[in-house]
Parts: sequence; C-alpha cells; structure tokens
Amino acid sequence: MGPGAIKLAQLTGALILPIRIEFGSAWSFRGWDHFRLPKPFTTVTAIIGPCLEIPPDLSEDDFETERQRVERVLNPDHEID
Repeated sequence: MGPGAIKLAQLTGALILPIRIEFGSAWSFRGWDHFRLPKPFTTVTAIIGPCLEIPPDLSEDDFETERQRVERVLNPDHEID
C-alpha cells in the first residue's frame, strides 16, 4: 500500500474504510500487483473493516507504522516488509 491514502486521511481528518475481497477460487497473474481474477461461479466474500482514523500529527516513523497498520487490515495473511 502506498502512502497516498494515509496522507490524505491525515491532512483532511477523513476516516479510512478498508474493504477486502476474497475469492473461493481465482486465477493469479504474475506481475507487480499479483492481480487475481475470480473463476466463474466461485464464492466471493467482501470484508468491510472498521473505519480507521489517522492522527494528524505523526512523525515519519509513526506515519510508516500507520501505513503498515492499514496494510495489515487489508492483507492480514500477507507479510509486510
């Protein structure tokens, strides 16, 4: 996840509403984004997380911590560098 949504929420005070889509079965494509295309007739689950608030006064380290927190909510099974 890039820093744009976090910075925008920090500057405007808007909340971030994380939405994650999971597929029962999907084709995965090689590429920078690991795009997945659901197979026909598979189950699709939409997970809508709690709204996340980003504090307006963050240091650079705290900003990165917040970015990683949002990324963990969006990708709970993915290891973050």
